[in-house]
Amino acid sequence: MNCAKSGIGMQLCGWVIPEKAWTGAVEDGPYHSNAGYLQAQKEFQEADLVAGKVIKFHNILDRGYRGNVTAFRNDQLCLQPPSSRSDRRFTGKQTIFAGSVARDRSGNERGVRVMKRSGL
Repeated sequence: MNCAKSGIGMQLCGWVIPEKAWTGAVEDGPYHSNAGYLQAQKEFQEADLVAGKVIKFHNILDRGYRGNVTAFRNDQLCLQPPSSRSDRRFTGKQTIFAGSVARDRSGNERGVRVMKRSGL
């Protein structure tokens, strides 16, 4: 089975930024570490200070992707919906949190849909 993994960046102004597609088997951790986007974001946030303070990038990942630790190591934030085993239910706070992440991710889905139109 042919498979490719690619990151897609969305800026607040609406720009969609494609990353290079990685083919073959690659785990999430090495992908996030070696793709280069985290380092580029770190360099940008250190150069673009707001009132002398660093404003960290906020990366939003889908459930199941392992990128939290890599983002934290690069001095960035990561938002991901909670996961639980199939026989357990979310608590009230987890349900609210999952809903807020889904609302934020809905904008990212537009970027993914636009990139899929290219036929990659």
